[in-house]
Amino acid sequence: MLLCGCVLLFLGSVLAHPLNEMSLEAQWDSWKTTHLREYNGLGEEAIRRTIWEKNMRLIEAHNEEAALGIHSYELGMNHLGDMTSEEIVEKLTGLQVPMNRDRSNTWIPDNNVVKLPRSIDYRKKGMVTPVKNQLSCGSCWAFSSAGALEGQLAKTTGKLIDLSPQNLVDCVTENNGCGGGYMTNAFEYVEETEASTQRRLTLTLAR
Repeated sequence: MLLCGCVLLFLGSVLAHPLNEMSLEAQWDSWKTTHLREYNGLGEEAIRRTIWEKNMRLIEAHNEEAALGIHSYELGMNHLGDMTSEEIVEKLTGLQVPMNRDRSNTWIPDNNVVKLPRSIDYRKKGMVTPVKNQLSCGSCWAFSSAGALEGQLAKTTGKLIDLSPQNLVDCVTENNGCGGGYMTNAFEYVEETEASTQRRLTLTLAR
């Protein structure tokens, strides 16, 4: 009886921690191949491997809890797996909100608001282009601006045009390119240059 209990305890431990070293190594090699990762020497790879494994184990633990109903969503490994949260924030978040930006104080009484739907999915309406990858450039402002413009163009013209954030990074001089920026500057740039901007935004992506 005691032996059976020990066996069950051991099996439970194995099932709860399926990421053994052999499995991790195979997944690490597969992940590097998929995302074309190459490192400057074994030292850097060891550091990245440690970060990746930590993230993988966090994902595994979260998904086990999700299976028990503790969370309403699951996590998965992606191309950012060998980066820390701090590195992701430093390299990929470049939003800079101007301190002197005018804020609207418009108040709309409740009786003037029409009944709104519980949710809107613009993907189903054909107003959203495929997800783009900003890589290690802090240009989230350009990607969000281009996405908003794509949706508005689709809504007003009925045509979904895949615009290029690269054009905004290059041409919106009030922002700092990969060093960050603000969406309003991008919108003002588009408004000032009018139709020619849409053409450049499209052509830049085509090249």
